[in-house]
Amino acid sequence: MLHPFFKLIGIEPGKVITARFGAIDFRQQVSFETLKSLYDDGFPYLKLTSEGKNALLTKNVAGPPTEMPPEGTIVPFTKKSVSKSNKKNNAGKSK
Repeated sequence: MLHPFFKLIGIEPGKVITARFGAIDFRQQVSFETLKSLYDDGFPYLKLTSEGKNALLTKNVAGPPTEMPPEGTIVPFTKKSVSKSNKKNNAGKSK
């Protein structure tokens, strides 16, 4: 049983091995998140239904829209560490 937003094309419902999720049995209930991830990754056997096109292409079904924090809110910032190049290994090499 698939979510009403998706339908299988080119295969009969059954077990399929996927690169991202391993074995998925399409004869059983598959979560919306898994189906959406497969579709977004270009899984060739899933197609959006007309209901799915309307819902997924017109609004964000996966979650609420992102909101900006109120002005004056302190948002934590994490500094990304950048490793320095190893001068010994790069000695004498031109860039």
